[in-house]
Amino acid sequence: ADSQGRLHEFFRGSVGRLAPAATGTSSLRQEFQKPLAVLSVAVGVVLLITCVNLANLALARAVARHREMAIRTALGATRGRLVQQLATESLLLAGLGGAAGLLLALYGIDLLLALSPASLPRAVEVGVDFRVLGFTLALALLRLNHRCVDTRL
Repeated sequence: ADSQGRLHEFFRGSVGRLAPAATGTSSLRQEFQKPLAVLSVAVGVVLLITCVNLANLALARAVARHREMAIRTALGATRGRLVQQLATESLLLAGLGGAAGLLLALYGIDLLLALSPASLPRAVEVGVDFRVLGFTLALALLRLNHRCVDTRL
């Protein structure tokens, strides 16, 4: 009973108010909630601009290759063969872009962690989640397969 009393006295001064764990540490949450929301919106806007830019580049590329496709069709290329060629080119470009992005992410995280202050909370948890990368790759391959099946004759 005496040890319980000492333990109770020890924790009485150190325990503040209790909050559900889902809300996070209140001081950190209050400090970083608005900047992280602004950062999330900025990332979303940049992603949207990037998607629009890539769509415009793909459209310009398709317009520029219209004559080439007409000549290939006139020489006897089937629609399936043209789709196969375009899919191969797109897959190669996407693979190279994905590999470059992965390398940039891996080395970029190390660089950002080296430049970050030592007091950055949860810095050891920062990293590339390969489960997310695998899921994204699987979705991309499924979409490519679906697209190829849609265009077969």
